[in-house]
Amino acid sequence: MSEVGTVDGDQLEAALADRGYARVSGLLSAELVDSLRAATDRAVADESLDFPPGDDQHGRVLFAPAHGGAFLDLLASDAVFGPIERLIGDDAILYTMTTSVLEPGSAGPIHRYHVDLDPARGDGLALAVMVLLDRFDDHNGATEFLAGSHRCQPGDVDDTGPGKLLFGEPGDVCYFDPRIRHRSTTNRTERPRRAVLAQMVRPWMKQRVDVAAMLDVEMLEGRPSVVSRRLGLTSTPPRSRQEFLDRRRARPWR
Repeated sequence: MSEVGTVDGDQLEAALADRGYARVSGLLSAELVDSLRAATDRAVADESLDFPPGDDQHGRVLFAPAHGGAFLDLLASDAVFGPIERLIGDDAILYTMTTSVLEPGSAGPIHRYHVDLDPARGDGLALAVMVLLDRFDDHNGATEFLAGSHRCQPGDVDDTGPGKLLFGEPGDVCYFDPRIRHRSTTNRTERPRRAVLAQMVRPWMKQRVDVAAMLDVEMLEGRPSVVSRRLGLTSTPPRSRQEFLDRRRARPWR
């Protein structure tokens, strides 16, 4: 059992419209959090040859589902992804999923305010989620948001002062509009601060990587079909007229 909490969809929608982010407490079980911690540590270690400590990419794996295991278990979570699909469409697909690991003394490569989606883009195109694997507090590099900045153009936002720090416990999740200005802060503890980040987009939007090429399809055997759909594997363009016709029979093409 990986899901222990629920999301009030109306409250989430209102908070995202107003502040641009919202934390939900205790959404995932301790068991899944432990599995994600271990998977994150392994994935970062596996990619350290290409992204060693000191590299801007260190701590942020290229595409977490390619490592399988708990990352695919997370994608099967209706508790986490159901609210996103309610808000941007039940055919939403994964733009990217990565890890966020801040080593002691580090603020990571994104310690300046930035956005993950151009604020000029309209509502309902994308929604992001951060799964907390460690406690987030004012000492270990909690994410900082400029509340309401998703509704503003960059020149209209004062990003010289502090924003709102995201505090939370392992198993909490934070949904946020990728147009909001946010940044990481410095981890001043002696332990890494870990999280998993995912962004979901409308199915006609371009994904960050070629998901089908990066995945070992054997990883998906025995997993719920929703995992393949959320990965976007059912939204890849057909390679032939016959494939289009075959897929249209299985899922009416619109």
